This record gives sequence, structure tokens and C-alpha cells, in this order.
Amino acid sequence: MRRNSCSPRQSSKADENNFPLAREIAEQVVASNPGFVPALSLLVNLDLRSGDVASAERRNAEMLAVDPNNETAQLAQAAILMAKGQPSEALTSAEAYCQTEAGRKSVDCCLTLARLYLHGKRFDDADRAINEGQRLLLATSRC
Repeated sequence: MRRNSCSPRQSSKADENNFPLAREIAEQVVASNPGFVPALSLLVNLDLRSGDVASAERRNAEMLAVDPNNETAQLAQAAILMAKGQPSEALTSAEAYCQTEAGRKSVDCCLTLARLYLHGKRFDDADRAINEGQRLLLATSRC
């Protein structure tokens, strides 16, 4: 197995250099298959990374129209609201999804809530969310 000899900084820079190619490919996929959720999800993430919140919001709405229960889209909505400077709405959105049946079983929900709670300096809530995520992770990794 070959190991990557790049330092973390070099690797990160190399990853960023691949963003335009990743965007181009994902755009082509969405053009030929508008409801392809993995490509839409990638575009939402790339839009957020580049600061194009309006595009991220539009694409996330497309993803939710195709699959309203898609966890990635539900949690991306919180990231979009944070990018728009609406932390209380982001928390409300994440909490609502995380209270669904699927959300209660999701480590990603717990981690998203923990990040939002930390942002709001709600350290006890963040600690509870992290502990719940750890509990879920341990429960799903048992045979």
C-alpha cells in the first residue's frame, strides 16, 4: 500500500485543486440526472466551501424535493442557515430533524447538534450530544 507523502497542508491544497474538477463532474451528472442526490450533495458542500450560500440553499432544496428525509440534506440545511448568520434557526432545524426516528439513531445528528450547541456556548448540551453520539456509535459497532 502506498502512503501519501504529502503533508496535511499540501494534501489540503491538493484537495482544493480538485474542487473545480469535482464541481464540473457533479454539474454534468446533475444536468443528465437532475435528481441524483449524491451529486447534488457534493455540489451543496462545494457551494458552502466556496461561500456561495444561495447556490447551496437552492441545490439543497432540490435535494429535499427529491428525498425529503435525506439526512445529509436535512443536516446541510443547518449548515446553510449558519452560513446565512442564522444560528438559532440552524439549531431549530437540526433539533427538529434529530428528533425524528431516523435522527434519534444518527451519530451525525449528535455531532451536528454538538457543534451548534458549542457555537451557542451551551456546553452542557454539547456534552450530552457528544455522549449520545458516542453511545450510538458503540451500540451500532457491536455484533
